[in-house]
Amino acid sequence: DDLKTIAVKDTGRGIPIANKTDGILNYVLLFETLFAGSNYSNNEYGKVTVGTNGCGSCVINHTSELFEVASARDGYLHEVRYENGGKLVHFKKISESDDHFTIVRFRLDDEVYTNTIYNPNEIREICKWNAAVNNKVTIKFYYQDEISEYHYDSTEDYFDEVTANNTSPKLVVKKKSFDNQVEKNAIEVVIATSSEPVQQTFLNSNYLPEHGSIYDGIINGTRSFINKYCKDNNLLDKKIGNISNGDIEESLSFVASIESTNVEFSNQTKFSTNKKLYKDITQSYVQEMLTVMLAENPKGFEKIVKHILEVQKFNSKAQANKKALKKKLSEKIDSISNRVEGLVDCKYHGEDSELYIAEGKSALGSIVLARNPQNQAVIPIRG
Repeated sequence: DDLKTIAVKDTGRGIPIANKTDGILNYVLLFETLFAGSNYSNNEYGKVTVGTNGCGSCVINHTSELFEVASARDGYLHEVRYENGGKLVHFKKISESDDHFTIVRFRLDDEVYTNTIYNPNEIREICKWNAAVNNKVTIKFYYQDEISEYHYDSTEDYFDEVTANNTSPKLVVKKKSFDNQVEKNAIEVVIATSSEPVQQTFLNSNYLPEHGSIYDGIINGTRSFINKYCKDNNLLDKKIGNISNGDIEESLSFVASIESTNVEFSNQTKFSTNKKLYKDITQSYVQEMLTVMLAENPKGFEKIVKHILEVQKFNSKAQANKKALKKKLSEKIDSISNRVEGLVDCKYHGEDSELYIAEGKSALGSIVLARNPQNQAVIPIRG
C-alpha cells in the first residue's frame, strides 16, 4: 500500500537458504556475495536463464532498507532478514511445512535511488510481459483491494490482446530451434500489419523496451523480402523507390521471443541486446515465415504487401510536403525585414519559445491577440 514495498511469491520448489555450499551458508552466498551463483556454465547444460546468478539479489539486498526471504523447502519454512543495506537481522527456522514456495520482500533505500515509489500500472505491465512468453504461468498482482491476473495460452493469444485483433492476417509459426556447436537458441514470432503498430521483443522472457538486434532482424528481414517480392511483380512506384525500414516500422505489429543458452544483453539493465546472432536468426526466420505464407496464404500475404505499400506512399507524400514547406520557409524571406512571410514573431528566442501554426490567415488574428508576445510566435499556412 505504501507503493515502496514489493513482495514476490512463487510456487516453485523454494530457494535452499538453509543449507551450505562448500562450507559457506547459502544465504550468505545468495544475498551477500556478488556472482556466487552456480549457473556460469548454463550453456553446457542447455539451460535458459535471464543472466548470471548471484548479482540481482545481492545488489537489491545491499541497496534496500528492508530485504527478507522466506523459503518453504524440504519440509521446513526458513526466513532470512536484512535491514539498512544488507545488515543481517536474523536467520531462523519458522516452522515445519509441507508446502514449497519462496517469498522475497524488499523496500529500496531512498539514499541510493532517486525514485523509490512504484507505479502500479507499470508493475501490471511487467506482470503481463512475463505472462506473455511464459505460457504455463499465471501471474497475479495484488494492490490494495484489487487483484489483476495474467495468463495467456500462447504468444499468439497475447498478440491478439495487445493489438485488439486490429491487424491483417497473422503470420504465426511455432517455436523453432537454431542450434550450433556453441549454443542453442529458439525463436517464436507473431507478425501482422496494423494501423497502430505494437512491437515487442523478449529475450529469455525478459522484455526489451529499447529493442536491439532481435527487433532489427524482424524489420530488416521483412523489408528485404517485401522489396524483392514487389520488384519481381513490378509493384514499386518508380518515383518513390524501395520500401524503407521506416515504412516497415510504421506498418508492422509483432511479438518476438528468443530463448538462448548463451544470453547476451547490452548491459546489466537488460533493456536491449546487440548480439548479432539474434539478428541473423530472426532475419532468416522471418524470411522463411514469409516464404511459407506466400505459398500457403497468398491473399493474406498480398494484404500485408498492400498495407506496407500504402504506408510507403503516405510517408513519401508526407516527406515531400515537409521538404516543400522547408523550402518555402527558407525562400520566402522579405528582403527588407529579413523575416519569413506571414510570421508574427515573438520577442525572445530560446528553449521556452513556441510556434503556433494557424490554418490560414483568417485564424491568425485571434491567436495573435491571445498569445504571449514574449515567447509565442504564430505563422499561417494553407489548410
